[in-house]
Amino acid sequence: MIQLWLMKHAALSPSKGFSLIELMVTVVIIGILSAIAIPTYSNYIRKARTSEVYANLNTIAQLEEAYFTEVNEYITTTANPATVPSDADTSGALSFIINNSTTSWNNLGSVLPNNTNVRFSYRAFAGRFDGSSNPDTSGTFVDYSADLPLDTMATTGGELCDNLAGFSPQDWGVTASPLSNWFVVVAVGNQISDNTCSLFAKVVDQPELIRIQELQ
Repeated sequence: MIQLWLMKHAALSPSKGFSLIELMVTVVIIGILSAIAIPTYSNYIRKARTSEVYANLNTIAQLEEAYFTEVNEYITTTANPATVPSDADTSGALSFIINNSTTSWNNLGSVLPNNTNVRFSYRAFAGRFDGSSNPDTSGTFVDYSADLPLDTMATTGGELCDNLAGFSPQDWGVTASPLSNWFVVVAVGNQISDNTCSLFAKVVDQPELIRIQELQ
């Protein structure tokens, strides 16, 4: 008897479900939320990846000071990795290489273990002034008022860091004084593979990092 009543009740009850309009509204809402969430998440990921920069630049700066204690001058290095890591590389990273071909980094000291994956390319520029406060550009020393070649740094795919032209150590607070020495250590990244790169710089005697386009 109960089973018969249930069958009749089910037959008389209208079926319930989502209308086409309700489904379309749901899809639109999901699309709006995705449009908001995805860029925010991407920025969060890129910003999280910059955490390596603070540790590595400070380590390199400390090694520069240790090097200066030994030889009474700072050291200029090559870019390491040689190209700027981008999202075209595996996990957006390249290996930091320490071997016989990276002499300047060997001389500087142990920044990172060989073949450590990094998401930025690191480079140190060093200079000094003579007794008349003129820049000494002998050897690998850099003129403090000359633009650093940051705009020529490129990713594996060949994208140049066009936005990094026109920066010199003088712009970042390096001043000429008799018989003084200076260094600038930079980290360059391009996590979205375009011609706009991020730049972080650690300047001698300055506690804070300089940041330009830090989310790129």
